[in-house]
Amino acid sequence: MEKNPKAKKKEKTKKRPTLENLMGHNRKGAAKDKNPKGEESEKRGTVEKLVDLRHGAAAAKDKNLNAKKKTKKPGTSENLVKDKILKAEETEKPRVSLAEAAAKMDPSDLADHLDGMKLPDLDVMRFYYYFQKAFAQVSWKWVKMFNESPLSAIIDVPVSHISKPIYELSVDWIKPREVKYISEIILWICDRILYNLVDKGGDNAPASVWPKSQAAHFVVLAMVLRARPDSLIEVLPSLRDKHTYQGPDKLPLIVWMMAQASQGDLSAGLYSWMCNLLPLVSNNKCCCPQSLDLILQFAEYMLSRPEAITVLVNNGGGVMEGQRLVPLPSLDILLRLTFPAPSARVETTKRFEAIYPSLKEVALSPERAGGEKFALRNLFTFALTLTGEKGNPSVLTKEATSIAIRSLTENIVCFDHWDKLYVDNPVASVALLKKLVDDNQFLRLSTSPIDDTLRVNQIMESFRRKNKRAIAEGGANCFLYKEADKYCTRVSWRLFGRLPDVSAMTVGVVTAASAALSVAAVSASLYLFPVVPLSHISKPIYELSVDWIKPRQVEYISEIVLWICDRILHNLVNKGGDNAPAPVWPKSQAAHFVVLAMVLRSRPDSLIEVLPSLRDKHTYQGPDKLPLIVWMMAQRPRARTILVDGALRDGEPLFPLPSFEILVRLTFRAPSARVKSTERVEAIYLM
Repeated sequence: MEKNPKAKKKEKTKKRPTLENLMGHNRKGAAKDKNPKGEESEKRGTVEKLVDLRHGAAAAKDKNLNAKKKTKKPGTSENLVKDKILKAEETEKPRVSLAEAAAKMDPSDLADHLDGMKLPDLDVMRFYYYFQKAFAQVSWKWVKMFNESPLSAIIDVPVSHISKPIYELSVDWIKPREVKYISEIILWICDRILYNLVDKGGDNAPASVWPKSQAAHFVVLAMVLRARPDSLIEVLPSLRDKHTYQGPDKLPLIVWMMAQASQGDLSAGLYSWMCNLLPLVSNNKCCCPQSLDLILQFAEYMLSRPEAITVLVNNGGGVMEGQRLVPLPSLDILLRLTFPAPSARVETTKRFEAIYPSLKEVALSPERAGGEKFALRNLFTFALTLTGEKGNPSVLTKEATSIAIRSLTENIVCFDHWDKLYVDNPVASVALLKKLVDDNQFLRLSTSPIDDTLRVNQIMESFRRKNKRAIAEGGANCFLYKEADKYCTRVSWRLFGRLPDVSAMTVGVVTAASAALSVAAVSASLYLFPVVPLSHISKPIYELSVDWIKPRQVEYISEIVLWICDRILHNLVNKGGDNAPAPVWPKSQAAHFVVLAMVLRSRPDSLIEVLPSLRDKHTYQGPDKLPLIVWMMAQRPRARTILVDGALRDGEPLFPLPSFEILVRLTFRAPSARVKSTERVEAIYLM
């Protein structure tokens, strides 16, 4: 009887068996959620069973040959003939070199093979088997090569033997594949290589072991990692945590894999080094001298590449897959290896010292779009904690302080965060404040926008309030808060004054001057930046005012200069400055500074007229008045050329002899009398 047409149709439309159907497994279901380890082993099992399906005939053939060997009876002519046949079968094809096998590969044949692939979960394995067939007879002794050659000599092995058309065709095909299938094939190939190494003797594996050549493993692995370096990031947890991939005998392969990924993306290589390799160095039990040398070779190779820092910092922004290239736990390990106690230094310490500056730049790279939020703030917290940690070598504490200072200067938000951590970290905070004063780091802050500078001053005032409360309460850390208060005062003075070193002043004068500087956000900023408040005045208004002022008689101009100066200082001394009550006239001091700035810039000769008064009258003397006086003088700064060309003013030298004598004595002190400000005086003396 003829079959039912509907039955025929069903038979024709039967679905092609998938990988899951062939393996007898279902990737979906409750078991996947409950047992993730079981899922991973299931995926590994599917790939391994696919190998069995692909090479079932070859495996059966080997099994039959082994059976024949076991059942033969020695001593008979029949067995001798069978032995010859078996040996002939085992050596029927001669072994060839990798270069010879690669030269025989046809790009058009590979293109046809790739075009026929349609199943995503099987395509990557079929890609691998194409190369396995092409290199089946290649003699490849990789263990000896990897153990005896420097890393730089084997990074391009074996892809250097692959022709450019074959390589480019393969890479272009790999790039659009899904990362989950790429990461599966990476671990599968890695497992096959290590199985051959551990259980079959590596280079000394018997001929019956499949595959007979390991060349295809390395060729495919290199091309996959170079084309898709992000796939290495996916498998880093497995390579780090699973026992299968641990041990000094496995390390050469793991480092070689990371080096392949670094060829495609330098950031992926450095991130893998930081996360997987550097932690091994801190564990002496897991890292022998040979392994340590190999790990350092990899870092040295990456950082020696042209424009490596530019790529890692500027292009990558110090970020890989949303994570910092130098995670804080890895940075902690790096710091302790680079800055050990003098008695703990070893031969490799110098090598860590050589690569540390480059890695530090990557770790401190500014945040970019897509980077970890508040990365520099977290870095500052880490550095502050490390600075105050007891028992650390002095060199480590010094470097941690340097990182904290760098974080502060890179991002103003770190100052606000420091304010929250200040009370809990008195030791570290004192060290940071001292560093700000001693190394003149505040000069970098003074070039920041005015809003940032004022914010820093507010933080210093917040610190001082905390210091006063802590000192009043007493306690074991009372002396630390007293020292911190002194440094807060100096930072404020230097940041807003840029005057000679306050260390030569008495503590009382410093305190009074600091109190004057904290009078106002406005007045302090005006003193600091001569262009304020004129930067807010439109050009037409400024030019019209200046043109009107210039022809005025100098006696009237000098009178208004002193009158405005008196009004400002009266408000400062008698009315509380910024804290003056509302009824005080005028309610705003802004007009005082706007007019004073335009007058002094238009008619600088008016300042000469009032100099004797500013110098001799008690009204204008005292550290609390000095910021205003200096700001007035700064309204007409003169460059060296102007000063030299016009060395006389109204018949008088710009540099009177009494003043010149003072300058010489300050510049050329006896060695025992030199102070911190001597270098600054020496710098300006040459002008």
